[in-house]
Amino acid sequence: RSLMTFLKRSLLTVLSILVLLVLPVRAALATTNIPPKNTWRVTASSIQSDEFLPGYLADGDMATRWSSQAKDEEWALIDLGNVVEITGFTLHWENGYSNKYNLLVSTDAQVWTTVYENNDSDGQMDDIYIRPLSGRYVRLDTRERATGWGNSLWEFDIKGTDDIVDI
Repeated sequence: RSLMTFLKRSLLTVLSILVLLVLPVRAALATTNIPPKNTWRVTASSIQSDEFLPGYLADGDMATRWSSQAKDEEWALIDLGNVVEITGFTLHWENGYSNKYNLLVSTDAQVWTTVYENNDSDGQMDDIYIRPLSGRYVRLDTRERATGWGNSLWEFDIKGTDDIVDI
């Protein structure tokens, strides 16, 4: 299984590099449409302790982190404050990561669209691009932990119009 996983990841890496070399990347705008992280409101289903608060996953500090209780099906919710164009995400996992999770986007925190589903994360960093869509709320729904620890993220980045890759 590990040889197959290695080959699959190697192929995905090669294809990603080819996509970046072949496809044009839109020029960055003067300012991003994503509000600064210090304006985001972050909540979560649980915390491991007061040392690992939800806001730490969006504080810009790779020395702090959010960590949930040690159970599956935990979530983190980010309110950006207003509707913006979302084009992707970067998740910086700590050693306690979720190998199965979904990312959802909503304009009203009532109706959600699943924009990404990962069934085989290896932790570390997941860099994700999606078709641009409008959203104010972003929710990480973890489905299965890869370790006995809680789900733990150093940082959660949301990509906007500055980060669009033409596909």
